[in-house]
Amino acid sequence: MKAPVVLLLAVSCANPSSPARSASPEGTELPVTTAMHRQLILVDTMRESVIAADLDAAGRASRKLAAMPEVAGAPPEWGPWLARVRDSAARVDDTWTLQTAARTVADIGRTCGGCHASTGGGPRFGNDGTPAAPKEGLRGHMVHHKAAVDGMWEGLITADTLHFARAAKALSEERPELADGPQGKRLHDLAGQAAKAKSLASRADVFGEVIAACAECHAGRDAVRKGQ
Repeated sequence: MKAPVVLLLAVSCANPSSPARSASPEGTELPVTTAMHRQLILVDTMRESVIAADLDAAGRASRKLAAMPEVAGAPPEWGPWLARVRDSAARVDDTWTLQTAARTVADIGRTCGGCHASTGGGPRFGNDGTPAAPKEGLRGHMVHHKAAVDGMWEGLITADTLHFARAAKALSEERPELADGPQGKRLHDLAGQAAKAKSLASRADVFGEVIAACAECHAGRDAVRKGQ
């Protein structure tokens, strides 16, 4: 998810007419929308880093998210949800693995979705979750994977069941011959489970498994390239 899209999410989550401001770690006051923008960028950095099998980058983003100050002036009903995001991010430690990092990202996504469902707010996307048809070749295959996983994430953080299901279904129905060995088959099987997930909790759980599978595949490719 690119930064302009994240900014759109932040503006959508907050009330643009509200003058509420938040103190930054440096002590400078920031609008609530700016504080939310920073948090959303860090969450998305965590997600992208896990998928890329970059555990160090995921950990750095997680620590920064955990250290974010409370969003002063935010509506009171946001409080427990924002605290839960910080608590999830604070789980990072020396024993973190790609699998636990993936579960942390999924848990934060579930919290975002729960907040948006509870408060009636949240972002809006200009699509219905269905990625464009994949182009030929490995690159087209991977671009389609990314678009589908992005769509699942959008559906998760907005608690939009159909958006999530459409993205998951598109991933599960990709041509079988494009599956990259056992890991690729597992990813497609997980996507099939995701498309049928009924609750926000079950969608979060399977999403965590999906991005963990992506991370394992990418880590394996990196190891091969390095001659390990």
